[in-house]
Amino acid sequence: MKIKRIHIMGFGKLSDYELEFEDGFQVIGAENEFGKSTIMTFIRMMFYGKTGGGHDVLRNERLKYRPWDGSNMGGMIEFEYEEDLFRLEKVFGKSVSTDRVFLINVNTGKQVPLPKGEEVGMYFFGMDLDAFTRSVFIENSIVEYKTNDKDYLAEKLGRLIDYGDENDKGQEAMARLRNAMEELISKSGRSGKIIKRDEELKKAESEYESAVMHNENADMYIKECDIIEKAIELNSISTEIDKIDVMLDEAGGADGGYTRPYGYLLLPSVALIIISVILSLFNIYACVLCAVLGIVGIIVGLRKRKENEVSPLVQKLLDEKSELISQEKLIKVSDKYKNMPIKELKQMQRECQAKSGHLDTDSIKSRVDELTDSIKRMEEYYSSLKMAYEIMEDIQTERRRSFGPKINRKASEIFNVMTGGNYETVMVENDYNAKVVEYRGIKSIDWKYLSSGTMDQLYLAMRLAISEIMAEKEYFPILMDDVLERYDDERLEETVNYLKNCDSNTQIILFTCHGNVMRLSKKFDNAGS
Repeated sequence: MKIKRIHIMGFGKLSDYELEFEDGFQVIGAENEFGKSTIMTFIRMMFYGKTGGGHDVLRNERLKYRPWDGSNMGGMIEFEYEEDLFRLEKVFGKSVSTDRVFLINVNTGKQVPLPKGEEVGMYFFGMDLDAFTRSVFIENSIVEYKTNDKDYLAEKLGRLIDYGDENDKGQEAMARLRNAMEELISKSGRSGKIIKRDEELKKAESEYESAVMHNENADMYIKECDIIEKAIELNSISTEIDKIDVMLDEAGGADGGYTRPYGYLLLPSVALIIISVILSLFNIYACVLCAVLGIVGIIVGLRKRKENEVSPLVQKLLDEKSELISQEKLIKVSDKYKNMPIKELKQMQRECQAKSGHLDTDSIKSRVDELTDSIKRMEEYYSSLKMAYEIMEDIQTERRRSFGPKINRKASEIFNVMTGGNYETVMVENDYNAKVVEYRGIKSIDWKYLSSGTMDQLYLAMRLAISEIMAEKEYFPILMDDVLERYDDERLEETVNYLKNCDSNTQIILFTCHGNVMRLSKKFDNAGS
């Protein structure tokens, strides 16, 4: 793969800027503040658009490199890949998902469809952004390599060294296993299908416990409702008795007074006796007659009064009262509700009835059992995925161990040339960190004791070694931004000479603002011609 040309429509301070690249080693020289790092970042973001987020300009490159002139942020890059020329156009949005990407095969004139969610760099380089910035994209003098569970670089190198074929599907299989596991339980452990289903189960269990408790309380309220109902009944009976008493008072009392058929004779009888007394002065017979009639009337009236006969209405009221009193004696009510007004009792009855309804605990329990079984099945599936992933991970670990010696050999050759033969062997561990080097075959020195310039050369040697291993099957452009700034003259000359003599199929682009680097590059160009 080789980058042929870039055109920056708008990116940071650069606007409508175009730059062409050559094959092999080349130096792009420019003064400070020209925009060398901006061009490097532009190339990286064209292939890998994912950057830091947030409102911090130092962390969010989409904010940092927003065009100064206010134009759209984006541009074009042309590159060769497997003898075809491709043209990538991109207009950057606020995030990767909002980028407008257009990729065309210039040779065929057909647009190239990218797999959903896959970046252009992953499609062509076969590695993610992390692997890209740890291998062929060199922005800093010293970069410590770190391993992680998406180690495309280690996987790629392992396949190349072990099998001579990078089209192995091991990493892809691990990615699928990892994605399947993270669908069930996320890496943070705070989301996923199992976590969501477990939350549903906890909610259902809580709902079931609440329903059981509610039904237990409902039974108590039902009993309380019965007690209040009796209190209301007793109150109603007392009220009816009071009404009957009022009606009896209005009817002459419970004794009923004189009876209607004979009670009216008493007054006329008394009058006849008085008349008989007056007639005794004139007619003895009339006197006797009036006296007898009066006495008979009084006797009859008094006789009916004595028998205490009552009217049918009074008798009916008395019977009703007697029946109500009998009922009243049979009803037992707690002191809490005795003498309580009927209005308050009915209000309490309504409140009690509202709490006395039962919930369907059977359906809730069925839901709890269903969720429990579902979680058990998913956990068994997750365990199977995890076991398969760990087996694949062990395989990848073995591959990493296998490519370590080859990196050591390559890095040692390059480092030996750069340092003029002072350091013969580089030992690189499985995490890509160069822990120890051998100094002139005499003793081992931990890399931390090296000078800053030598450490720069060590890491560059490692980078170039990795790139050369990958180039055994496929060439990738190597992009470097002022990585030679701390080299002394002798080692700078050795390094530039080495870069100039690398395989011409490997495109090496070095951005620098140092005149001595540019002069050395031209010196070797003239020497070669």
